[in-house]
Amino acid sequence: MQTKGNQEMLDRFLRELKEWNQNGKEPQDANIDVRYDLDQREKRVKAAGLSVEEEFAPVKDEIRGVLARRGTVYSTNVVYKETRHTVHYEKDGKTLYNSVKPENIYVSVISRNADHTEDFPYTCPNCGHLTMAGKLQEGCPYCGTRFELTDLYPKINGYYTVPGIVERANLMDNIKRRCLIAGIVCGIAGFLMMFVTHSDYQLWFRIVISLFFSGLVGGMGALMAYFAQSLGLLGKVVYEAGRSVPLLSGLGSKKKMTEFMKAYDPDFSFELFEGKVIAKLRAIAFADSRKDLTVWEGSEDLSMFDNLVDMRYRGSLDVRKIERRNHKIAATVKAYVTDLYYTGRIKAKDETIYATLEIDEDALEDPGFSVHAVTCRSCGASFDAMHRKTCPSCGNAYKLIHEDWVVTSVHK
Repeated sequence: MQTKGNQEMLDRFLRELKEWNQNGKEPQDANIDVRYDLDQREKRVKAAGLSVEEEFAPVKDEIRGVLARRGTVYSTNVVYKETRHTVHYEKDGKTLYNSVKPENIYVSVISRNADHTEDFPYTCPNCGHLTMAGKLQEGCPYCGTRFELTDLYPKINGYYTVPGIVERANLMDNIKRRCLIAGIVCGIAGFLMMFVTHSDYQLWFRIVISLFFSGLVGGMGALMAYFAQSLGLLGKVVYEAGRSVPLLSGLGSKKKMTEFMKAYDPDFSFELFEGKVIAKLRAIAFADSRKDLTVWEGSEDLSMFDNLVDMRYRGSLDVRKIERRNHKIAATVKAYVTDLYYTGRIKAKDETIYATLEIDEDALEDPGFSVHAVTCRSCGASFDAMHRKTCPSCGNAYKLIHEDWVVTSVHK
């Protein structure tokens, strides 16, 4: 997929995210798993009686780019750009939370390589039925909707943000404007003070000395404003640096896990695994009944997430341990997130979530796989397995671990 196409998809997705916040319309460029995450979050927000507005607005002279990885059948492209991220929560017309920050947004795009466009299993984007892509181009057997291959791929399978310090392009303009305002205000104050306190002098002398003093005080005011802004900027740098230091622990995780997985899955993609981890954690955190989730096989009490209204991934996943045990691959990870909780007010909190995930050692990674449209190994029926652990057609048990990662432990 060309760079221009990736960038256009990112821009379109950000517009669609804004529309989703306004009217609930799902982003069409997102795959079924991302749309499910958004639906679950929307339900939690509405259940709390909250309304939320969120926007990733473009900034002047933005930096943007694409990090590409080509696999055998699928390619993963991580598209990024600078934005101004605005989040506003209200309840009954009262503002509970308002945040406007510079952030870089990263979107993971999965595309199918041009030399692998033959027929393949795919989930209907309209009704969720699992069928062959060729059938969808003829018309979905269940809902009748027809799709072109370009409608099925590429798709966005995850996104996250990394906080910035300031809006880089506007930094100097803002500093100059504030210094100018401070200089003018101080200059006027200095002029008036000198003019009033020297009333016994001749008018021309009062004006001259007041103008001189005004320039002196105005210059000092502008200089003090510059120093104050520099100190404020330094404070922001120190604060964000302190927040980011723990994230450095995930720097070697991609290499570590990719090398380990080569023996089991030569086409393993860490970016795809990263997206799956965050999607599964969000699904578990926002679920009304976690015991019914196929992606969750743990035993911990996760009521700590019951007041959660948003989970924002901070772009760092630390793979603490990866090993083979009992014909399964087990990965223990640390995910760095910023969670928003509602307990009468909105509170943002940087947190570290520890999770263990397992998958059968012979399960090959399939970027097109979705738990929302699986195939029963006994009878071949297709169904949404997110909240169903048995096939609705034949009643046999369905084990997600044979095809995808499942979460077996979560704690903070």
